[in-house]
Amino acid sequence: MEHTTVDYFADRGYSGDPTYLTDMGICLPAAALSAKTRKGRWRTMPYEATSLSGTLLTTSPEASAPNTTYPLAASGPHAISVGILADNRAIVAVRLPLTGDDTFSVLKQPVAEGHGESIHELF
Repeated sequence: MEHTTVDYFADRGYSGDPTYLTDMGICLPAAALSAKTRKGRWRTMPYEATSLSGTLLTTSPEASAPNTTYPLAASGPHAISVGILADNRAIVAVRLPLTGDDTFSVLKQPVAEGHGESIHELF
């Protein structure tokens, strides 16, 4: 599912409107994904936010889920941000390499304040 909506980052310095890719269920390899919690798999879960909906991926360190790839199909300069579901129990950290890069970016979402769930975009 692909949505174009408001610019949450106010980064209008870029020439195009933001595009939100909300279906993480297309990550590869497909065998690394499961609709149910399973060891060695990412769990796919539907979500709905204020103006977006789609499928997110979740796992735990104990699951030993393998690396996955999102088929981005983009070229040229782009700004990429990733939505991370905040946790009110622990810091969430994600390592994100781009295909062909020698290293990765580490995105960390601090412990969420209060109760409930929210998705925070990290650049």
